[in-house]
Amino acid sequence: MPVGWKAIGTRTVGNSLLSVRVLLVMLAFLSLACAAAGLVPQGETPDFYLQRYGPVLGPALLRAGLTEASRAWWFLAAEAWLVLATAACAWRRLAAVARGGTSPRRLVSGAGLALAHLGFLLLLATLAARPYAHREDYFAVAEGSAAGLAGRGYPFEIYVREFRVERHPDGTPKQYVTRAEVREETAPPREVIIAVNRPLKYRGVKIYQFDWGWLVRGTVREGEAARAFTVPSGGTVNLGDGSALRLFAHAGEANPGPTAFYVLYREGRPLAAGPALPGETVTLKGASLTVEAPGVYTGLQAKREPTLPVTLAGFVLACLGLGLHYAARFVTRDRRT
Repeated sequence: MPVGWKAIGTRTVGNSLLSVRVLLVMLAFLSLACAAAGLVPQGETPDFYLQRYGPVLGPALLRAGLTEASRAWWFLAAEAWLVLATAACAWRRLAAVARGGTSPRRLVSGAGLALAHLGFLLLLATLAARPYAHREDYFAVAEGSAAGLAGRGYPFEIYVREFRVERHPDGTPKQYVTRAEVREETAPPREVIIAVNRPLKYRGVKIYQFDWGWLVRGTVREGEAARAFTVPSGGTVNLGDGSALRLFAHAGEANPGPTAFYVLYREGRPLAAGPALPGETVTLKGASLTVEAPGVYTGLQAKREPTLPVTLAGFVLACLGLGLHYAARFVTRDRRT
């Protein structure tokens, strides 16, 4: 072999080894970043990290992007490099298959590798796009009211007719069931059932039965002004003087229905507390509180993942391509033996 060709071949092998090394380093970097991000709650407010991790570690985590790693510039840069490198490999494999000129076995093996690279490319691209395309929202919905999906950009609305808790003979919960309607402008209402492990799948959106709880409804009066409220148990109603009412509903074994309670806070300290019976007025400093009988709400979780079908397609292509590649190699090995 001429010296020039030998030098070119050596340089090509060296570049290939360097690419493999860079790939392994990049994969190790992403793995370590994901592991570190798994130890830190993601997507919280800056105050959360300052209070939980202190004045030194909290700001450091925010600056490093570990509080929302999938959107950090360094994570996106590493993913972009992997996508571009995989695309280049896929293009090289496809070009080699298109040129032909080899045995059928090598064509099948090369086509398999090309398909595998295309599959990996789809997997990487969709995983990189998932944080931006994925949508997840929670709705606490009272019976006889709409969830509010349309107001958050979903293509339909959910109207809750009834929520019930099915129980075993000993009284323990068996199933949570929401009877609802799907409402659209261009179609008549459609009745649906949403239950635990039985989500609603409609127009690329999944609606899960997530949880349930008590609602506290009533009116707060401050002077001549009256303000109605509806909050889940444990929710807060802010007052004009800077204080806040935290309202709870509790169903005891001795009472057939839930009872409402209130706690009045100012600057984080409780000032007054007590029961709030339905229809009775509780006099507070500078305000009064009247509650209705507590109701129930159903907690629905909406998820939309438009990249999931493409991710599955990439997985199928990768498996098919690797199967073709290794099948061609095994056939050749069997013939030699």
